[in-house]
Amino acid sequence: MALTVSGKVNAGFAAVDITPKMGAHLAGSGAGLHRPAQTVLDRLYARAAVFKNQETTLCVLELDVTLISSEYAERIASGVMKALGVPRECVMVMGTQTHSAPMLGYCSIDEDFPLDIPADREYIKGGEREYSDFAAEQAIKAATEAAAKVRPLRMQFARGMKRDLAFNRRVISRITTGADGDDALSYKNGLTLEKGKITMPFPVDNMALRNPAGPDYISHVEGPIDDEVVVGCFIDEHMQIESLLLNFTCHPVNAFCNDSTFYAVSADWCGAWAGLAKETLNAKTLPLVINGCCGNTNPIDPYKPDMVLSPKEMGEKLAELTGTMVHRMRFDGGEDVKLSASLAWLPLDYRTISKERKKEVEDILGEHPECPKYQASGELDADWFVAASTRSVELMQKREPKFMYPVQVFRIGDLAIVALAGEPFSEGQLDLKLRSPAALTVVGHMANKYVGYIPIAAGCERGGLEAHPKVTYWSKLAPDSLEKIVDKSLELLQKLYRD
Repeated sequence: MALTVSGKVNAGFAAVDITPKMGAHLAGSGAGLHRPAQTVLDRLYARAAVFKNQETTLCVLELDVTLISSEYAERIASGVMKALGVPRECVMVMGTQTHSAPMLGYCSIDEDFPLDIPADREYIKGGEREYSDFAAEQAIKAATEAAAKVRPLRMQFARGMKRDLAFNRRVISRITTGADGDDALSYKNGLTLEKGKITMPFPVDNMALRNPAGPDYISHVEGPIDDEVVVGCFIDEHMQIESLLLNFTCHPVNAFCNDSTFYAVSADWCGAWAGLAKETLNAKTLPLVINGCCGNTNPIDPYKPDMVLSPKEMGEKLAELTGTMVHRMRFDGGEDVKLSASLAWLPLDYRTISKERKKEVEDILGEHPECPKYQASGELDADWFVAASTRSVELMQKREPKFMYPVQVFRIGDLAIVALAGEPFSEGQLDLKLRSPAALTVVGHMANKYVGYIPIAAGCERGGLEAHPKVTYWSKLAPDSLEKIVDKSLELLQKLYRD
């Protein structure tokens, strides 16, 4: 609690329900697997925070969805710009990335891929128009309602640390699985083991259970995680908490990875944290939760294969820390905070697709160039889907020779909010925070455009889901991309804080 940021600010908050109808496709599985919503574990929301002074109005929008395509991010931003009378750089659109909710738009197959599918298989593209249109309108409504509630408040931001909630999910194997699978049972994520390469642990992993002394197939975990918890509290003149702004970094996959809630709608730990914090602190408005760069972070301990994943339990631990932090805050000082924003589009290179992979894609798609290939069970053929994903990278590169990556920065006094697209690895976020000129920096991911994973350079060499060796639509950027994104973010931050 030593590092705090305070001040006076005109702000308003709102939360609007975006829970889908029964049968809506829940994204997060990949490979064209259909997950029709059957029950609701907890409601989904579009949450908005609006900050305003005489010169500037800033709007932060966070949706409880898996991801938001550039089409829908711009649709939402345009609606907010019109409603609030602000330029594009002043509207930040992010998704928490809960894997138990729909996505907005189509993000699995490129728009130029000649996909011929019936209406009832729209989910193969990743999203569904009906829900996407609904959620986009609700998000604009949330921003409008938040703007209408803007009033003078005092704010206090503080940082804490919480271990054992998030874990680096990329572990480097010390063995190679034999052709007969003698040394390893099948993995839930379908990845085989190869010495020096990446695999992803899952709870109740059969191979780990065979080793009561621990998962000896692991050489080591590839990289770090970010244990920082940021809590921002906004109170009125009567000491009533108007709302909170919360930040932690972890894939929201507790409900998704639990078989009993696989078909349930859930905002996962983000929603549980927000709801419990609102309840325990008697806040007027549901808090806004910004999820950090969690491309390589899961709530799954690789050394605890029998753990039971629970969004509520994770939310309870974060809410308990939140209460401790808030009750130690002091709101007796501070000046009116400065507000400013910046948005830049950074040109990035794509990964190289080998000649061998291109030939393999041609062969796989040859018999089914437009109409997907299905297995006997009726499920989409995984090899066909991955081949279509690789072709999608080629089509995007042909249309856009450079991938235009959005980097957005808000200054709210001594607090900086950095919005990055896609799923950057936590190494980039940690580096950015250490070098930021702001007293406190919050980083959010899945902002403004779908990108996919953004690994560290060494991670691209080791492969894994996030750096798929076949070069997929969710792992399409060149190995030096993360470093360039961090540098661009710092460039924008330096300018805002220098000015």
